[in-house]
Amino acid sequence: MITLGQLLTLSALLFAIAVAGVFLNRKNVILLLMCVELLLLAANFNFVAFSRFMGDIHGQVFVFFVLTVAAAEAKLLRALEIARAKGVKRAMLLPVSAPFHCALMAPAADAMAEAFEATPPNPPFMPIVANVSAQKETDPRRIAELLVKQVTATVRWRECIDAMVALGATSFIELGSGKVLSGLAKRIAPDCTIAAAANPAEIEALLKVL
Repeated sequence: MITLGQLLTLSALLFAIAVAGVFLNRKNVILLLMCVELLLLAANFNFVAFSRFMGDIHGQVFVFFVLTVAAAEAKLLRALEIARAKGVKRAMLLPVSAPFHCALMAPAADAMAEAFEATPPNPPFMPIVANVSAQKETDPRRIAELLVKQVTATVRWRECIDAMVALGATSFIELGSGKVLSGLAKRIAPDCTIAAAANPAEIEALLKVL
């Protein structure tokens, strides 16, 4: 059986190797990332060691979360390095607040589905172009289904803009913080009128020119 002293010794060795690696390989991003991973691993060994010694499972459970997040970050940074090495002009991490439109949002999609079952939506007063189907939707049940799917599905933004233009749309207004969507719309439909409003004052000003 592994003793507390053995775990702490292994943790100290990993920590020492990681610190040495940081000082010896400052110019190599990949090696620096590996050293950071070793530092985290050393900390995780301490969590496991003391958690086991004290008979508390919480530290061991926390380690799994740390390892998962750290491994995901390292893979993303490695992917950026590979992309740049292969000549990709622009590869960067997006500062998003949550992993929207991917499988990591599945729990949120399940919660939304339950909410729609408890409170079914009414028919819309005008057609809606869903970002999952990129088609005109009018059936409330279908719209609710697509709203749940869009939490984890890819956004078909270009196809949505093209579909709305085909339906006769000539103006697009983005409501909310930022102007990312309106900027994309300008590229997709340069002949249309594009506007954005992020606060009540901008909305009031926009209403005056509509």
